Amino acid sequence: MNKLFILLALLLILPSIIAAPAIKDISISSGGLTISSNIPISIPQNITRSWEIHVSNETKLLESGVTCNLHIYEDDKTGEHVYQNMSSIFTTDHDMEMITNQSVHWKKGLYSYKVFCNSSNQAGIFEHVYYVTKSGSPPADDIFTLFIYLLFLTALTGLLSTLLIGIAKLATAETTIYDVAVSWSFYILAIVVYYLAQEYLLRTFVETITGQLLTLTVWTNGVLPMISLIISMIIKSTQKKRPIGIKEFGGRFG
Repeated sequence: MNKLFILLALLLILPSIIAAPAIKDISISSGGLTISSNIPISIPQNITRSWEIHVSNETKLLESGVTCNLHIYEDDKTGEHVYQNMSSIFTTDHDMEMITNQSVHWKKGLYSYKVFCNSSNQAGIFEHVYYVTKSGSPPADDIFTLFIYLLFLTALTGLLSTLLIGIAKLATAETTIYDVAVSWSFYILAIVVYYLAQEYLLRTFVETITGQLLTLTVWTNGVLPMISLIISMIIKSTQKKRPIGIKEFGGRFG
């Protein structure tokens, strides 16, 4: 039990010390025009976002006479083209602004961003990749991903085993406070896994399974152990014909 509490405490600080996965470098290929944009490593899922494009030549930052095309792709197996827009309008801050709505980044994953700009006699290309995550935090690297999967397997095994043990102890009226604490601890661990999967995993398998598991076990692993403890206390008190103290039902806590 002490080890489980220590594990849960470590989970609170682990995301801050795990390095973000490597991402491709910005690639600029120009035929006279240099292009830059405000692309972070990752952005939040389901947001409306303003993309600002700056264009310059060898001598100055341009604010007219340039047309740019913005393309966004899902950088997965299909490379689906999810957005395209063209503009030649610059703002007062010398940048060209294009806005994508929530539907462009509705799915978590890796995306690529390409801007093609042309003037009357020059051209330039800007390319970059970025992640889309639930809150905009960088996704887990390989080590952190493996760690989350191990926690998922631990939570899954713990919830199923405590469910079976809890049913057996309910039948024999042997449930203790320790049994309730263990069952609740695995449920809390599953909540932690669900949060980590939402925030740091691009694939939704663990997130989906853990979410369903939390819904299915809220009664069997959250409420049932407490009911089983109360029933056990009533039966033991009846058998011994005297009130049974909480300490007698402490289990390993007793």
